[in-house]
Amino acid sequence: MSQHPDKWRIRFGQIFQAFLRESGKKLEEYLYFIPSGSTLDPHSEETFNLIDLHVNTDLYATYFSSNIPPIPVLNRELAARLNATLVILPGFGHHLIKTKAFGDQIPILEDLGFPVQYVSYRDSFASNERCAESVYHLLKQELNPEEKLIFFTYSKGSPVAVQMLADPRYADIADRTRAVVSFAGALRGSVLPSTPVSQAALALLKAYRKLRQSTGALRHRVKETIQEVLKASSGNLKELKELIEKAEEFANDLADLPEGILDLARIPCQNNYARIRLRDSIKLFSISAVYPQSAFKKGFKFITNPDDLFLYISGRELYKYNVLNDTQLLLPDSKFFESTGDAICLGVVKADHWGIALSHVFSPRYMDPFPRTEMIKAVLLVLDEYFEESSRDRSSF
Repeated sequence: MSQHPDKWRIRFGQIFQAFLRESGKKLEEYLYFIPSGSTLDPHSEETFNLIDLHVNTDLYATYFSSNIPPIPVLNRELAARLNATLVILPGFGHHLIKTKAFGDQIPILEDLGFPVQYVSYRDSFASNERCAESVYHLLKQELNPEEKLIFFTYSKGSPVAVQMLADPRYADIADRTRAVVSFAGALRGSVLPSTPVSQAALALLKAYRKLRQSTGALRHRVKETIQEVLKASSGNLKELKELIEKAEEFANDLADLPEGILDLARIPCQNNYARIRLRDSIKLFSISAVYPQSAFKKGFKFITNPDDLFLYISGRELYKYNVLNDTQLLLPDSKFFESTGDAICLGVVKADHWGIALSHVFSPRYMDPFPRTEMIKAVLLVLDEYFEESSRDRSSF
């Protein structure tokens, strides 16, 4: 297996399978396997038959049913070997979502002995450049300056991490970074910002921002008047005050949205990141997600919660371009540009764009069943094996 071009993809699947079995689940339910050099039809649902372990029993028999190398034990010694703080970098609009990316997994990681830093950068609707600056300052405030770092980045968090680690102003963070693991990262952008509906929304947002700027003095005076009323009140207007503050926060978000959305489009990503090269000491890994249109069964008749409704609508648009998408990103767009560094794709999981990292977004009663904990554990063991092998290779010279 050492010479196989998909070595680490295979190894991730094997370790993922071991943790799934412990939970009474099957690998075939949560993993697609796409060998290097595969030619897939981006417009046919039949494409899934070529990569589905349920259908292609030869693939399963070859890599995941026999002659599997031993799976290491996951314990606190792993954290000592990796010797790094895990930095979780969430995505677009995360500050308005009560669920944290990998929030359910954070206590598990901490129990394993990992220091975990969840970077809740406030202006996640802003441009990637502004977000990178926010992330940098938060990391400088919160982290031990001597600690090595491993980034777990999700969605917009992935290009934000690349933006920061490529910027010479933030070289001290790049110096300490061992790896970036991107989960459904918008590394090459998304086609969604370029669709007619998104373009119309952008035009409205830009018009709103122009109006907001021209009426800034009046808005400021209204805000002052409201604050004076609240101050003079008996203190029974707490809910009103919170509502006003939330409205003001959302107004600021809307003003930032045009740059944030445009930065997630494919052409700006191509212009901004296709020629970036991160230092060789930063190892790059990605995990993509794919959610087949057939999973929605009969469309609206199958949708039972707002999460599914939103993903169904966005997915319908993406299926026009490529059946291999996670409802927010086409499969090719969730991989690092070749120029960024020596990047390894660890695999393609069966999940939608939210499910890979979040239990729910809009629907607190709905819990996405994707096994995030098992996936994260598998990633940690793959990183451990990767760095151990790299260390042996260096010592052999």
